[in-house]
Amino acid sequence: YEQAYAIYQDMGVPEPASPMSLALYAITAHQTGRPEQARHAFARLAKSERLDESSKLLARLAGLTLNRTRDEVIEHFDELQDIRWQQPESEASLRALMRLTDIMAPAKNQLTWQQQLQAYDTIAQKADNLDLRMEAAIKVAVMQHLAGRDREAVKRLEQLLRRTHRGLLRNDAGALLSEILPNAINAYLGDGQPLKALALVERHRDRLQQQHISWDFLVRIAETFTELELHRRANRIFLFLYDRAKNPTHKGEAALAIAQNFAALGLWEEALNYADRAAGHFQLEQNRNRAYPLQLQARIKALGDDKAAGWLDKHPVPETAPALSLAAEFCWKLGRFDQVARLLEIKDSLSDLSTEDRLRLAEAAYRSNHLDLAQSHFRQLAQNDRFSAQARFRLAQILETRKQKDKAAALYRELAEQTGSGGRVWQALAQDRLKELTL
Repeated sequence: YEQAYAIYQDMGVPEPASPMSLALYAITAHQTGRPEQARHAFARLAKSERLDESSKLLARLAGLTLNRTRDEVIEHFDELQDIRWQQPESEASLRALMRLTDIMAPAKNQLTWQQQLQAYDTIAQKADNLDLRMEAAIKVAVMQHLAGRDREAVKRLEQLLRRTHRGLLRNDAGALLSEILPNAINAYLGDGQPLKALALVERHRDRLQQQHISWDFLVRIAETFTELELHRRANRIFLFLYDRAKNPTHKGEAALAIAQNFAALGLWEEALNYADRAAGHFQLEQNRNRAYPLQLQARIKALGDDKAAGWLDKHPVPETAPALSLAAEFCWKLGRFDQVARLLEIKDSLSDLSTEDRLRLAEAAYRSNHLDLAQSHFRQLAQNDRFSAQARFRLAQILETRKQKDKAAALYRELAEQTGSGGRVWQALAQDRLKELTL
């Protein structure tokens, strides 16, 4: 451009009678950073008798607005309005409307803001020039974004990119879409519309992966997939996070989430692999303890009871409710009643036991001959309608074991004579024991 401008200087500025040469000179002056000369050339071009009215209006507009500040453009407000209304749907008119809107937007007043948005939308709908249409559509999206209406902005940009496959501003539209996608996705999640959020993620997976997105945002998306039981899709994100993570805690969190999703899919070998990885990455004991239940459960499912039991013997059960419950359930299956009782006693010291856990503790204590412990918990269960019959039968058995046959018989009799349908099996057993005691 500098060389071309130098040639024009040697030859002299073209005359309006040569509109093509004058237009090229104006462009050259603009590209070489000489706005005054460019504006002057465009102003002269606007008077050329060899141009049609639409082209004259475009040249006049360039002469008024090229490289002008906001205040300078405002000085020419009346002239811009004149251009706008001479040929209302011409390119010059629409460009004048855009320039006038640009210097005022975005308005703080809602009504004026809406009018500005409508102005850009009108240009986007009516302009024949592709780049002008794209610029207007992008400005609609920018206005919506600045107003916190990111979901509307995303829809507008998606529509623009879907309809246009070329244009100078297409990459700009894509860049803006990438920037505001996380906000729109979070807005859907915040409004309780996870399916719409995840639809955006699916449509723009490549775009999202190409930019730096925060760990927390990606975790939130992956967790939403998990909540919707879309475990494979969740794991695509968690595996990406696992590979990207440098922080050991982050790596452990991702591995544990991957393991949980594999477990939900019934892929127990994969679940075991990542549960063990999670435990290896976690540096804090409290985090390692979170991985323990899945490590045990996955071993039971993937490797069988014997290998899982061997692992359990070498790895003390953490004093957390999930780990203690699962280990107690597994030990019950193995017939290790003494261990069941010890595990559930620890859990009882940490928090209130569920009725089912209390029954398991009482039964385990009874079967491992810890009768005082069993008696204590069966007495509590005797007040529970669901397990009352079983608890009273066991209490009678404990009395019988302790040679307190009269008290045992009284309790058996009370249970045997009980009316109602609850605990019929235990009633029948009580009747049998009562007969044997009275022989």
